[in-house]
Amino acid sequence: MQPQNASSTTNNNFYLYPNPATDEIFFEYNAGEYIGSIIEIYDYLSRKVIELTLSDNENKIIINTKELNNGIYQFAVKYRGEIIYQNQVVIIK
Repeated sequence: MQPQNASSTTNNNFYLYPNPATDEIFFEYNAGEYIGSIIEIYDYLSRKVIELTLSDNENKIIINTKELNNGIYQFAVKYRGEIIYQNQVVIIK
């Protein structure tokens, strides 16, 4: 469940919150449709800082952002090599 004061980014299949974030972000998805999709998070220099694979036994993944510096990051989900969702995530400590 999303905290009341957190903003989020959503579309029909994905839900990303909170944004801005501090130590973790939550990403909800339809596990049945997107098994094997890859989450990639890039810093402002386009360096990949996080990569995770979506599994079929979850509908929500918690992404640890404690090691990331303050800034704006590009968040993308790729399925079969194509970007199916992308957005920006702001990290503020």
